[in-house]
Amino acid sequence: MPLLNTRKIYKPKSYYHVYNRGARRASIFSQPKDYWRFRSIARSALSRFSGIKILSFALMHNHYHFLIYQENIDDMTRFMKTITQRYVLFFNAKYKQSGRLFESCYKARLLEEDNDVDTCQKYILNNPVDEGYSNWQHSGLDI
Repeated sequence: MPLLNTRKIYKPKSYYHVYNRGARRASIFSQPKDYWRFRSIARSALSRFSGIKILSFALMHNHYHFLIYQENIDDMTRFMKTITQRYVLFFNAKYKQSGRLFESCYKARLLEEDNDVDTCQKYILNNPVDEGYSNWQHSGLDI
């Protein structure tokens, strides 16, 4: 039986809670500049994939969350593949590592109920606060 949200349901014009964490729950951002690099990679990919909108995000030391709207059925797959591949190549080169950075492929929960998008956005934006970070600069509405 597949893990929750690993078998994804792709629909056009839909909202998703997308998330992943480091392999063995290890850090995926070792230095402050790593957060900025991930954000830069995501912004660059957004310019290539016009069917993707990030409504909110939170980058934590060993995981990330996105609230994503996808216009076309394959936008999110292409976007997430681009940003994770580029970030893993950067991270492994910088820290002279090889192999897996993330525990698995990203998870994506389709948000279908009327209040799911608002609830998910509150959850994502409160994630840093719930983990003890105040004034966390790597979460918000604009990646």
